[in-house]
Amino acid sequence: RLFSADAEFLFKEGGIIQTLKILKSAFDARWLKLEIADHFEDYTDNVANQWVIINERKYVIYDGLKAPETEWKIATERLSSLLNSEFELQGSEERVYQINEGNDSQFVFLTTPMFDFLISSDIESEWKPIRYSPSE
Repeated sequence: RLFSADAEFLFKEGGIIQTLKILKSAFDARWLKLEIADHFEDYTDNVANQWVIINERKYVIYDGLKAPETEWKIATERLSSLLNSEFELQGSEERVYQINEGNDSQFVFLTTPMFDFLISSDIESEWKPIRYSPSE
């Protein structure tokens, strides 16, 4: 249920694809599909462009991204959004939540009752899952 989602790694070339390949086994274990059909990424002149086709759906990670101070965060958010879309489209009750941020970021797969339980528990706030909220 818990996977590394280091924001710097996700932003670097190949980071999203490598992470998706790792997460594929988690999808397989849940009888869900996570098939990468095509992928493009280009980081030229400080402009990032990246998309991936998962299960015959195109997900844009970056489209002319020029904001260096937010790049890492955007990589994490876009991957979270992609995974949550796939969970929802495939009828899964689980969603991806983030724990910590930046280089210490992790993804955890939880159902809503699991999320609610952890939020209301006494664990330290830094270890509580964060509900994904798009920055766009």
